Amino acid sequence: MRILIADPSRTTQHVLAIILSEVGHEAVGVLCGTDALGALATDDSIDILITSFELPDMTGLDLCREARRLPADRSPLYIFAMSASVSDARIAEALDSGADDFIGKPPSRVEFFARLRAAQRVILAQNELVRLATVDLLTGLPNRRAFFLRAASLIRHAEQERSELALVLFDIDHFKSINDRFGHDAGDAVLRGIGEIVGRSGLRVARIGGEEFGLLIADVGFDHAMQRAEMLRSAVQAASFSTISDELNVTISLGIARYRHGETLSSLMKRADVALYAAKSAGRNRLLAAAEQMRPPADSLPMADAGGAPA
Repeated sequence: MRILIADPSRTTQHVLAIILSEVGHEAVGVLCGTDALGALATDDSIDILITSFELPDMTGLDLCREARRLPADRSPLYIFAMSASVSDARIAEALDSGADDFIGKPPSRVEFFARLRAAQRVILAQNELVRLATVDLLTGLPNRRAFFLRAASLIRHAEQERSELALVLFDIDHFKSINDRFGHDAGDAVLRGIGEIVGRSGLRVARIGGEEFGLLIADVGFDHAMQRAEMLRSAVQAASFSTISDELNVTISLGIARYRHGETLSSLMKRADVALYAAKSAGRNRLLAAAEQMRPPADSLPMADAGGAPA
């Protein structure tokens, strides 16, 4: 596991890091609560936080409370509060502030290792619950809940950094006909195949409806975002999907919208959805981008064609 140690003493950090390395854990240290929160916010691979009660800029209890306020899409975090003063009141105070467990300073090796093993079991169970709650079991892609959690996080990031963000909505052309003609098993095979193509592409696509998918592209220019979406369209068009009775070729239609700073996720999705509807109306198997007017009417939104042939 990857463990963050927040303690004002480099010596304490070093000693704990040596102890943790004995059982295969990787430790990184920070001297204050502010740096700890920064590390937790930017490094999702940190599984455990060990914090001293005494920090120069905030108390360890404040750090526990602030760590519990991190965005909901962050991976599970297990927190140890650590103090040289061990009492029932001290332990209760730590647990009430958001810590999962309490260790003495310095900790007893045998007890510490046992508590780490218990923490690892909890983290594994929490990660499995998160997986079940955020993964679409048919395609293996993030599900609707995961999509909205990530969207909220990326919008916060775009607002804070004044950075680029684009949303792509796409669905499978004539998907109802595939189910009607070949059966729902064939439809499921196509959905699984889309999941495999997306997995190879490296794009963070989520399944947000029956045959509808969402893709958020952050920190690149809009032209680059359109290129990535167009590459996905081309990959699906070139693929063959194996079913029980036949090989199928399918296409997708895509709508893309650039995030306008200050707008809501609902507004962004509506604009991408209008672009998707226009792509299907224009012949399917194409990517269309919503134009950049501030408040275009939904029924007459101009579109920019990014290529692709009609289905």
